[in-house]
Amino acid sequence: MIAAARFQARHPLPAAALFSAGRFPAGTRLSPGRPARASRLSAGRLLPGSRLSSGRALPAFILAASLALLPTVGPALAAPGAERPAATAPAEPPAGAPAAVSSGDPAGGDTEGWRPLAAGLELGRFTASRPARLGDSRLAVLRIDPRDWALELAGLDDDEPPGGRTARQWSEQRGYAAAINAGMFATDYRTHIGYARSPDRVWSDRLNGYRSVAAFDPRAAGVPLFRIFDLDAPGVTMPGILEAYGSAVQNLRLIERPGRNRWSRQERMWSEAALGEDDRGRILFLFCRAPYSMHDLNEEWLALGVVCAQHLEGGPEAQLFIRVGDFVAEFVGSFETAFTESDANAAAWPVPNVLGLRPRAGARE
Repeated sequence: MIAAARFQARHPLPAAALFSAGRFPAGTRLSPGRPARASRLSAGRLLPGSRLSSGRALPAFILAASLALLPTVGPALAAPGAERPAATAPAEPPAGAPAAVSSGDPAGGDTEGWRPLAAGLELGRFTASRPARLGDSRLAVLRIDPRDWALELAGLDDDEPPGGRTARQWSEQRGYAAAINAGMFATDYRTHIGYARSPDRVWSDRLNGYRSVAAFDPRAAGVPLFRIFDLDAPGVTMPGILEAYGSAVQNLRLIERPGRNRWSRQERMWSEAALGEDDRGRILFLFCRAPYSMHDLNEEWLALGVVCAQHLEGGPEAQLFIRVGDFVAEFVGSFETAFTESDANAAAWPVPNVLGLRPRAGARE
């Protein structure tokens, strides 16, 4: 699911439906001004000169969406497939893909269930209830307590060439305990598709029609350290999220809170990297190399207690890297309908942005 060519083919919705028509109110400023990039995703941009206030009282929508409506695991309800990519023609893999890495179960991966890696950090390995058509049908879940671990959105600097690094390389360069894709990216091999910002930088100011936003780095008192918001939930607005949080990443929704499968049944399938949340507010890095349709894979995530989730990447670009002490695990994707229809890929592909994981200052030992 690399770039805009594949992205456009996967999303046949009309522009009016795909891109948000609304703009942020006058006076909302995005960040230390980065010039806007010309792209197909320019619809729904924020107005220049808009400003986000800081140090204000907790917005009412955050109280309603984050505190009063605590997540609970609900029934998995199939819904119309408005939020699903379409198949696309193959494209060439990016140049400079690294040598082969472990593509099967990494160290300790044969053990079913949860393995503690550090305080507030566990790796779960499970076998899906539905056998995959290809591969081992194994699911990986890195479960993260946000009281002990902090998320970081990382991307290419302006003076770096497009392309990026593998999750392993991002982790080694930045000192992350784990890294996973941050989301799909455009044909410039740099720009996130959807809105994305960290506390000191706006990586993409283009708000599109995707209905899932992961927010972290709280700037308002009393809000959760991490929260995945549904933009169509009552009272939830993007300006409100940005007022309460320093970091926000918009991506394609997989599971709507509190446990609603938003994808209909389909034949298209791929390896998947996703970001989720459980009913205790823990961060979940989700990975499955075996190809599934998103409807079927969502059902597997729901059975493991995922209450909401967003798509990060699929096919051979999907990846998850973990290094905690002596434990090292690397998961890479392979299959994608109409792109790489095999289980043969053993190389993590470079990506321009990731979500990295660091120990939080003052966390438990």
